[in-house]
Parts: sequence; C-alpha cells; structure tokens
Amino acid sequence: MMEGSGAKVAPEDSANSPSVEGGSRSAAEIVASDTQNGPKFNSASSFEDARTGTENDLPAKSVPWYKKKLKDSQYNPRSLFCLNISNPLRRGIIRLVEWPLFDQVILAVIFINCGFLAAYDPIDTAELNPDSQRRAVLEDASLAFTIIFTIECGLKVLAYGLYFGHNAYLQDSWNWLDFGIVVIGIVDFLPGGGSSNLSALRTFRVMRPLRAITRFEELRFLVMLLLQCIPMLMNVIGLCTFIFFVFGILGVQLWSGKLRQRCYSQVDGSILDPDFVCGPAGFAFHECPTNYSCVQMHENPNFGITNFDSIGYAILTIFQVMTYEGWTEIMYFVQDAYSFWVVIYFFLLILIGPIFAIQLFLVVISNKFAETKASIDAAKVFTDPNAEKKKKLEEKPGLVRSMTARVLKKIGSSMSGSGSPKVAPTAVDVVQAKENINIFKRVQLKVAQFATSAQLQKFIIAVIIINTLFMALEHDCDLVEQSYCSKFKLSLEIANIIFTVIFGLEMFIKMAGLGLKGYLSDPYNFFDMVIVIISFVEFADVLSLAGCLASKQGVGLKSCTGGGSGLSVLRTFRLVRVVKLLRAFPALQRQIKIIVTTFNSVASLLVLIMLFLMIFSILGMNVFGGSTFGPVESGLMLGQHVLVSIPEVSHLRPARIRNISVEAVPYHYQVEFRFPVQVGNGTNIESMWTVGDGLCGPDTACPEDVPIISGVVPRANFDDLVHAIVTVFQILTQEDWPIVMFYATRSGSIWQCLYFVALIVVGNYILFNLMVAIIIQGFAENKEIMEAQEREDQMQFAGAQISSSDLKAAPNQPQVKRKTFWFWLEWLSEKMSSQLSKLGLTAETPRFEDGTPIPFEDPRAIQDKAFWLLPPSSNARKQCHWLMKHKYFDQFILFCILMSSVALAIQRPGVRGGEKAFLDWLNNLLNLIFLIECLVKVTALSFVIYIKTGWNKLDFFIVFTSIIDTSIEYATGGSSGFSALRILRIFRIFRALRPLRVISRARGLRIVVTTLTSSVKPILNTVVIAFGVFLIFGILGVQLFSGKLNYCTDAAIHRKEDCVGTNPLDGSTRSWNLRSRNFNNIGEALLTMFVLASQDNWPEHMWNGVDSTGKETGPIEDYAVGLLLYYIFFILVGGFFVLNIFVG
Repeated sequence: MMEGSGAKVAPEDSANSPSVEGGSRSAAEIVASDTQNGPKFNSASSFEDARTGTENDLPAKSVPWYKKKLKDSQYNPRSLFCLNISNPLRRGIIRLVEWPLFDQVILAVIFINCGFLAAYDPIDTAELNPDSQRRAVLEDASLAFTIIFTIECGLKVLAYGLYFGHNAYLQDSWNWLDFGIVVIGIVDFLPGGGSSNLSALRTFRVMRPLRAITRFEELRFLVMLLLQCIPMLMNVIGLCTFIFFVFGILGVQLWSGKLRQRCYSQVDGSILDPDFVCGPAGFAFHECPTNYSCVQMHENPNFGITNFDSIGYAILTIFQVMTYEGWTEIMYFVQDAYSFWVVIYFFLLILIGPIFAIQLFLVVISNKFAETKASIDAAKVFTDPNAEKKKKLEEKPGLVRSMTARVLKKIGSSMSGSGSPKVAPTAVDVVQAKENINIFKRVQLKVAQFATSAQLQKFIIAVIIINTLFMALEHDCDLVEQSYCSKFKLSLEIANIIFTVIFGLEMFIKMAGLGLKGYLSDPYNFFDMVIVIISFVEFADVLSLAGCLASKQGVGLKSCTGGGSGLSVLRTFRLVRVVKLLRAFPALQRQIKIIVTTFNSVASLLVLIMLFLMIFSILGMNVFGGSTFGPVESGLMLGQHVLVSIPEVSHLRPARIRNISVEAVPYHYQVEFRFPVQVGNGTNIESMWTVGDGLCGPDTACPEDVPIISGVVPRANFDDLVHAIVTVFQILTQEDWPIVMFYATRSGSIWQCLYFVALIVVGNYILFNLMVAIIIQGFAENKEIMEAQEREDQMQFAGAQISSSDLKAAPNQPQVKRKTFWFWLEWLSEKMSSQLSKLGLTAETPRFEDGTPIPFEDPRAIQDKAFWLLPPSSNARKQCHWLMKHKYFDQFILFCILMSSVALAIQRPGVRGGEKAFLDWLNNLLNLIFLIECLVKVTALSFVIYIKTGWNKLDFFIVFTSIIDTSIEYATGGSSGFSALRILRIFRIFRALRPLRVISRARGLRIVVTTLTSSVKPILNTVVIAFGVFLIFGILGVQLFSGKLNYCTDAAIHRKEDCVGTNPLDGSTRSWNLRSRNFNNIGEALLTMFVLASQDNWPEHMWNGVDSTGKETGPIEDYAVGLLLYYIFFILVGGFFVLNIFVG
C-alpha cells in the first residue's frame, strides 16, 4: 500500500479517532464500537491501512512502516501552524509515531522507568551519603528517561499538533497525563528545579502504563466505569463535605482549644501529666487535683494534629472518626475536656457519616457497574447474532468435557480406524468389538479405565482427607522434655512417606493410561504432578528426619530439626486437592464455580489496585521517606532500625542494631550504619557501640560523650519500597492509619495529611467498593443459572430414587419432619387429639369442596375443640376469636411488649426499695397479660392449630419460661435458700427474647427476618468455603511458624537460655512467653486466621511472624521479609474476597 496509490479511501470514522478514544465515550459505547468494527488498532492510520490494504494484495503488516499510506483528512491540516500535512518531515514523523513497534518501545521504556523509580532510596541523600554511586546512576537514568519522553512528546506534537485542530495531541485525554509528566520532568532538571517540591511529582510518570489498558476490554471497561462514576460520586463527596462542615463548625464552636488543656502546678508551674487532658470541675471527666489548675498551654494530642482549633483540623479529625479508626480515643479526649454528653455528637456523626453517607459510594459504583454491564451485554447481542447462543452454551452445565473423556474417545477411535461415529463408543464397546488391536493399546485402555474409575477417585479422596487430618495434627512439642513428641513426629513423617508414594503411584497410573499429553491437558493433573515432584524432591530430607527420630534419644533429638529444607512447607498445597470433594456437594460446587467466574473479573481490578499501590508507594517514598521516626519508649531488640545521634556529626544517622550487651546498665547496642559515617578525625566507620535514650536505667544517666539512639523507625514507614507497599496496604485496610499519619507528618506540613485522605478515598471507598460491586453483580448474574441447575439436580435425584408411579402418589405422601422440640410437641398434640377424637371431643380437619385444607385463621378452620372441651360453636370461642381479630388487641399487646422491653432495660444490679418493687409488680402484670393473650389465642384456635405457626411457638416458649421464672421466684421467696430451685432461674434470661415478639407484628421486620432465614443455606456454603480457606492457610501457618512465636519480656535478650533473672531497666522478672496469637497447633492457627480476616490489629501479628527466628531464639526485626506475602495474600483472599462473598 504505497503512498499515492489509487486505492479507494473509506469514509472517516470518527468513532475510532484518537480524540474520541481518549475518554469522551462511555464504556458501553467503546465496547460496542470494538464489537462492530472488529479488532482495535493502535492508531487511526493502522485502522485505515486495514481497510484499504487490498491494493497490493499483501497483509498490512508486510508493508514497511515508512511506506504506510496516510489518510490526510484524519490529521490536522497544519501542525504548530507551520507544518502542513504534505510536508515530508511531518509525514515521516506520523508514520514513525504510528508504527506499532514505536509504541511498544515506549511502553517498554515506561516499565523500565517504573523499575528505576521503585529503586529510589529516600535515605540515600547528599547529606548522609555524599559519594553515592547508586544515587548518581538513578539521577542519570532519570535524565535519560526525561529526554526519551520529551522526544516522544515532541514527535507526537509535530505529527498531530499541540492543541488546536481536530485530533491534536492534547485532544486525547490520556496525553494530558503524558504532557504534564514531561513538563514536570523538564522543570525538575532546570537550574534550581531539583531543590523544589516539583521533584516529587516525577513519580506520576509511573501512571504511563495506564495507556496500555485501553487495549484490554476488561481493564478498559473498569477504567471507563470509574471515570463515568465521577459525576455521581461528586454528589456523594458533596454530601460528605456538607457533613464535615456542619459537624466541623459545631466542633470548633464547642471545643476550640479544649484539647490543649493540661493540669499545671500552682506552686512551680510543672505539668502533672502531658497525656492527661483536663476540663472544668463539675462537667469534665478529668479534673485537676488540689494545687493544680487546668490551663490551655500544651500541645494538642497526637503531635498537635487531633484538635478542633480550626475548621481544617476539625475536618481532618472528623474524617478520622468516619473511618472508625481511633474515634473512641478522640471521643474520650473531648469527654475528659468537656462533658460526658459529647457522646451524642459522636454517635450522630457515626450514624450519619460512615453508616449512611459513606455507604453511598458502594451504592453509586454498584448501580453504575450493573447499568454499564447491562449496556455492554445488550450491545454485544445487537452486534453479534450468535452472542446469545454463545452465552447459553457457556451457561449450560457440563458443556466442557473432562480431558479424561477425550482421551478415552481418542483411544477408542484409534483402535476402530479412521472416522468417528455420531455417538462415541465407550471404552468397553471398543474392547469387545476389536480383538485384533494392538496389545499396548489394550493395556493402555485398561489402565485408562482404572485411572478414571470411580473406585480410584474415591480412594484418592479418602487419602486426601486422611492426609489433611494428619497435617492438621501437626503441633509444637519439645522432643527432649515431652516423651511422646519423638514418636509422634516419627509417625507423621512415616505417614508423609506413605502419602507421597500413593500420590506418586496415582500420577504414574494416570500418565500411563492417559498419556503424557492427555494427563497434562487437565490443569488439576498438572497441579498434582507439581506437588508430587516437590514431595519427591524433599523425600531425602524426610527419610533423614525419620531416621534421626528413630535412632536418637534424649538430648540427641535436638539435632532432628527437619533438615532445614523449606520445601516441606510446600506439601501443604496437597490440601488444595480437597476440592475434589466438591463433586459430592453440587450446591457447594455451583457456588465455587460462581466464585471462580467472579474472580476473573476481580483479577482485572486487582491489576488496577496493584498499580494504585505502586503509585502511592513511590509517591510516599518521595514525600515521607527518611522522615518517619518515633521516640525510644521501650526496650530495643536485634535488627531494629534506629536513628543515632553522634556528638561530632550534625545529622541523625540511620542504623540497625546488630548486637546487644546486657552485662551492665545502661545496655550497650552495637549498631551498623546504613552508610559509613565520617567522624572528626576523617575516619569512616560502619558500626559503633551506643546507648539508648531513656534506656539507661532508673538511677543511671546516659553519658554525654557516647552516641545516643535518639529515635526508632516505626514498622509502618516509607524508607524503602517493601515497607512502603506494606504501609500503603495497611492504610487501605484502615488499620491504625492515623498513627502512620501522625508519625509521617510530625516533621512536615499538615498538608501532607491530604496524601492519606486521598489514599483512603480512592483506594478504599472507590476501588474496594468496586470489588464488592463486581462480586454482587457476579452472584446476581448467576442466580438463575444456580436455580436452574439446582432444579435439574433435584429432578435427576428424584428420577433416580422415585418411579413414575411413586411420583403420582408423592403429593399424598406424608412429609418427613425433623425431630425437633416442636415436632414432638405437635406429635403429642396430634396423638392426644386422635385419642380424644375417638371420644367425640374433636372434629376432622376442615377442607373445601376440592379437598384443599381451609387456612387455620379462617373461622371455618376452627374445628378442633379448645382444651378438648370447647367445641367451635361455643360462645366463649367465638368471643375469643373476635377479641383476637380486633384491631386494638395487637396494638395493646405491642404496647405491652415495648413496656416489657423498657422494664428489662431499666433493671440493673443493685436495684433496691420502691424501684425494685415497682419493676417486680410490672413484670408480674406483663406476665399475666401475655398469659391471657396466649390463653385467648389457644381458646380461639385450639392448641393444635395455634402451635403450628412459628411466631406462636416463640410466644408460647417465652410465656412458658416466664411462668417458670415467676413460680421459682415465689417458691424461693427471694431468699438465698432453695439453691436447687434457684438454679432454674436461668429461665429468666429468656425474658430478653420478648422484644422479638415485635417482629411477628411488624410486616417490614418479618420480611427482613424471612430474607435472613432464606439466606442461611448459601451462607452456610460460604462458611464452608471460608473454613476451607482458613484451614489451608492455618496448616500452612503451622508449617511456617510452629514454636517460633516466642519472646523474652526483656527485648534485649535473644536466646531462651539467657531469659532469666531481673530486668535492670524496670526491675521486672524476665520470662520466656508465647505470643497471644500463634500457630503452635491447628486450633490456635484457625483463631489467628479469624483475627487476621477481621483485620483487627493484623499488622502487629504480621510483624511478629516476620520477626520470628526459631524455637529457642527470640525475634529479630525483618528477619524473614518474604513471609509478608503469606499475611498479605491471606488478607486479600480471606479478609477481602471470601468475606465479601457474604455480601454477594
């Protein structure tokens, strides 16, 4: 396709121009356009080449890029008001920038640039490390990337024009980001630009990979969806801003300066307690003691950030309250300084803010996601006539056949000759029909039949279950002190050998029967093979450990440590094979299928979240790196990152503790500096001995001429990429994020707090809510499929168990009931009624002419004799039925229920005198009223009909227990005697169930309760799935951390044998303790998993695991950083995805 050829030019398609692609169309329109116009090309030029590329009868890709035909009408007539479209230079530049390889090279440079940005070390500054080669390389690379991006920007401006004219460079919204990054990079390298705050904005160039997501439908859909949600989200943000200002102004008016109040001595002016917020006498919770005055002279709490002194600080404090993190501490501060009744302010703020307003983010995103998804599906059906058929085929259960069936069919075809019949013969038919087949094929077929037989599958599933039980039995025990431990460990290792052999034989049988290609074509078989290979790799280590346990005794068993191979942990992945058990539970299998389908959409969102994490992590390194530190408040431990103050050096030096001497007070710490330190005589030193500030003992002052550890780097910091990513992830979970903000901004500007606000709003309120919306939509789309499959399974089960004649008689068969308390009660009532009916005291069940029963509330249904004495025609029953149906009857009973609830709420320990007498009288009166209500209903309906309703069962149970409680109260006479009877007063706790009777009389509450009860079955399936996830991670945690989460109460002591005596710093006795949350056995591990899934204080538990070293040694900070993946991956799977399935 040469320039100047006479090829017919297609009309201009504005829907595919770069400017439109940039963001002016909706997500549904983009997907619909892609469906109509076929594959998406990199530019308008390549799209035109695809349309007009028939002139040379060659594929468009075979034409060199510099000979591509250009469509002049698609470009600006003039670029930069000087270069017209016929200019050879401009035409060459257009061909270059539209060359697919050009865009690929730029994307590669972008990813390389991201790697260099991630390698940035915020501590490597000219003051701390003047001769840094790494910093010089990064600066040169930054200059090189800036030049490359500037050249790219300049070429595109020359090709398309800057702004004016159609399809100009800045007409594409994505190019505004590139242009801004280039300008910032240029400004940064101008004279004086490197020292400005603009240098931190270089990190925004990491957002360049966002250009690549427009080529992938799922990512493009999510990005465009978020952009389309912005107008609606602005309304939500406006509502939240209004709430901020209203409550902020109220807080400023009431509590401005109150949190600065402290108790100062009237004698010497000393402060009583810097953390003690005081208030006026008679109102505040905390009042100053005698000779002390409450004065506003101190700093506000949390380094001066938490206060209501101005509207800005008030809004920041209110935002912290709305995230639920640390809001109680703020409320206690204000109560201490003002009054108890400030609780009303905070309760209203919690109710209106996070419970109502913040949830609107999820509502908006969920509705927009469902609307856009429906539009895209409609567009696909409209443009593709076969889309609906494809969708039905995808939804049809059992469409994808197993690879085993394909292999059997292939073997049968190869033995029967070429061509295949319409109905594939079974393996048995093939063997019986062909007697002259190859003996190898016959043996292979037999092996394949055995490999795919139900007996083998059941045997393997049984082995998997037994293997799971054996792995769950693993726990921490002492080989020397506990005699059973060595035999127990030996039994586990022998069992592991047996399981390895069984799984290995299964793999070889399937490979022999199905062939290597057929075996590996099934992903589950491939996974099994990997686990078996890993098991055989560690086989020698297992044999060595088993031999050690069998041959040694006593102290010699200490050398049997498991060989030190980390591969033993990977045997835990055998548990994943337990998914084969799902074949026995169709409902659970369907829910797993929906979860897997939903996870495919969530996976695309996870890519955006990972990019989001990277962007904010690098930005945090540039803004807060090297400035996050706290005071030395407790004992220091090995590996801890600290800041050292050296007398002859001006700056604090970052270092890490490598050794601790506890021979004398103060403790001496040998620190290893991050960079060599040049002392006064010009010598560079890499380590030295120091003492800790404030850790010199109660009666010993720190020497003045010795280097002092002046600060401790908190675990949540931005000093390197790993800690920055973990810190950003912690902020996204909203766990202790205010503390991270307080330490990060203490030495900077208050405006830096906007970083944390933006991180929570974009990450938590938008991206994570989008994840929840995808899960909800995934379950909603698959609801009909689940119901259809469930009906099909039920019909198949019924067809297998019931014949056609049985089906005809099935409606008349009695329904099998569960043997519950109410079952036996109804059974007893029916037996008594049947016996009394023989005496003529009861009537038959009333029915209409067609045989259907009359509803029991209908007067015609009242046929049984009440109390086996009163017939339906009795005047007393008619009067009771009239009273029961009266409109004021239920209202009066509802009023009595509310009065009972208020009386129960008023009761408290220590009630005496007239108040107690009145409450007892009211309780007896209400019990009498409820008893009369029950008797009225039983008289009107008869007990058999009355007790058939679930709500009446609840009422009867509460009345029955109340009578027992009152009877016991009168029997004991309120005295301490009759202890045997007083034990039965436990029935009093059932009074608390009285408010539940309101549900039966409120239609809206009944609907909610009915919805909850109908959700029990899918929720139980989700509970099983969550338990499976917890079990797998729990057993893996036992393998990783069993016996290792120990520590000495004196943090300076590292070994267990040294953790004796008294701590000279505080006088306490040293002891070797176990962490409250540990993995020493499967029970503790499951509890730890639940705590982690609740995301309550999970960073502390994570760092305890990362610092763990061994059974006889204490923690070392950041000892095994790779274990961070275990905790973060579980938080993502167990804390976010699995628990959000309950919402779905």
